[in-house]
Amino acid sequence: MALQLKDTQKAPITAVGVNAVGNKVPTIYGPVAWSTSNPELLDIVPQGNFDCEIVTKGPLGTCVVNAQAWADEGKLVEITGTLDVEVVASQATALRLEAGVPTIR
Repeated sequence: MALQLKDTQKAPITAVGVNAVGNKVPTIYGPVAWSTSNPELLDIVPQGNFDCEIVTKGPLGTCVVNAQAWADEGKLVEITGTLDVEVVASQATALRLEAGVPTIR
């Protein structure tokens, strides 16, 4: 299930290591390399070795946040994770008046 954010929101994200059966692992090695499949939808602001903040930019749509870190101190075993994000419209705050095509009366 995708994380749903309104086009005016931001959210903190934390990378947490897990093993093959999904149990949390106390040690992973960073810093995490963050990226997004669509930089027009989100900015990613690193907040330390394992955290970031994703900030919507305005357009609506879906994208994937990608994270890459290491399972070992020697940085030989790469581990990755993804988060699906959907940016949706926020509540109306004003009216925009749109005129139709003028015609002869």
